Amino acid sequence: MNNKLKKVVADVFDMQDNEIDSTFSMDTCASWDSIMHIVLIAEIEYAFEISFSPESIEKIKSIQDIMDFLAQVKSS
Repeated sequence: MNNKLKKVVADVFDMQDNEIDSTFSMDTCASWDSIMHIVLIAEIEYAFEISFSPESIEKIKSIQDIMDFLAQVKSS
C-alpha cells in the first residue's frame, strides 16, 4: 500500500499508520460515515492532486477501492 495514502487515511481517522491496511473499509471502521467519507475524499484529492468524479466517490467503500482508483488515474 502507498505510504502516502496510508498516512492520509490514518490522519483523517485519527489512527496509527500501522492500523491501516488494504482491508480497511466502511465495514471495518465505525467512524467511516458519510461525513468522514467526504473528508477522506477531499484529503486524498488534495494530497494526490487529483479529482474524483461523483460516480467514483459513490463507489469507494474501502482503501482497496481508493488504491484501484489511484492506479487507474496514474495509468491514464
